[in-house]
Amino acid sequence: MQNIVCPVRHCNHVWCKDCQQTVIVGGPKHSCNGSAELDSLVKRKGWCYCLSCKTPIQEVSECNHLMCVVPGCNAHLHERK
Repeated sequence: MQNIVCPVRHCNHVWCKDCQQTVIVGGPKHSCNGSAELDSLVKRKGWCYCLSCKTPIQEVSECNHLMCVVPGCNAHLHERK
């Protein structure tokens, strides 16, 4: 991946040459498919991934028992803190 910086003075807009998406300077590492940005968000929010379908899930109560709500998955997880 190669980033391009806007040549207009004082603009400083940066985007990816491959996918044309804006790249946030100082933000999470860029990936054209968004996986690196999603991983960064999941870590920052304290979420985890379902071990079965890999969908991000969030604990909503004090109980560490989690259930994936993705149709067809419904996996049960126990988050270790």
